[in-house]
Amino acid sequence: MLPGMRGWPATRSTDGGSTTENAQLEVPYVEIRVTPGIDAILKRCNHQEPAKVVNDLLTGLFSNQYLAGRTLTGASGSGKEQMDSEIVNGIIERVTAAFPKTAPSAVRGMMRQKLANAVKTVRRKTEQ
Repeated sequence: MLPGMRGWPATRSTDGGSTTENAQLEVPYVEIRVTPGIDAILKRCNHQEPAKVVNDLLTGLFSNQYLAGRTLTGASGSGKEQMDSEIVNGIIERVTAAFPKTAPSAVRGMMRQKLANAVKTVRRKTEQ
């Protein structure tokens, strides 16, 4: 599982069923088209606008802390790592398939906006 990638919580019994604790299921890293759990995230997505699907996918897959430390291109000087290109391309494919009039460049712009918003959210939380 990628660092910062959200696991899908599960419960397991620790002493004959009387107590439960949260355990993280290991989700193998594979291309987004076949990532276990991606279909569940897509079902919960708001499908009214492409930006909402992008936001819901990124929020469902990654924490804000992870998103705040990433860029789409990994441009030098930003001090941030590049997001995995397979995930970026998978999200672009999903959104452009659902919204055929939406250009891939527009989807990348929506993703950049979500990354910028994650930076602001993390900054606000650390200042409190």
